[in-house]
Amino acid sequence: MDKIWNLLDVDHIVTRIVEFLPDLLAAVVILLVFWLGYRISRKPLKALLQRAGFHENLIKLLVENIYKFIVVFFSIVMAGGQIGFNIGALLAGFGVAGIAIGFAAQDSLANSIAGFMIFWDKPFEVGDWITVNGQYGHASSITLRSTRIRTANNTYVVIPNKRVID
Repeated sequence: MDKIWNLLDVDHIVTRIVEFLPDLLAAVVILLVFWLGYRISRKPLKALLQRAGFHENLIKLLVENIYKFIVVFFSIVMAGGQIGFNIGALLAGFGVAGIAIGFAAQDSLANSIAGFMIFWDKPFEVGDWITVNGQYGHASSITLRSTRIRTANNTYVVIPNKRVID
C-alpha cells in the first residue's frame, strides 16, 4: 500500500485541484449568468417580436430554439475557455461541422428559409384559399418546412415551402 502512495504524488494532485477550483467556479458563474440572462430576456424578446407582427410559430422558433441555442453555445464556449479548453480549435471544428451539415441539409435549409419568408412577408395565412403547384385549396397549416393544403376533394397536400415560394 505504501508503494501506491509513494507513486501518487498526493500533494501535487491536491495542489492542482485547488488551483483548478477558481477557474471551475468562474465557469459555473458564467453558465449561471447566461442562463439568467436568457430567462430574463426571452419574455421581452417575445413581446417585441409580437409587436413587430411576427407569426406566433415563428416567434416560438426564434426565441425558444434559435435564441436559446445561441445563448447556450456562447455560454459553453466562454465557460470552456475559462477552464482551459482551446477555444480557437473548438470554433474551427464547429465551423467545419457547420459547413458539412449545411451541405447535407441544403434542401431542409432552403425550406426553412422559405418558411421564414412566408411568415415574414405573409403572402397568405392559415385559412386562406391558395393555389400552389396546380393545387387549389385551403391553407390548413404552415410550418417552417412545409405548407399543408386541404383541397376541394378533402385531401391534404403537403408542399415544401421552397416550392411554395418559387
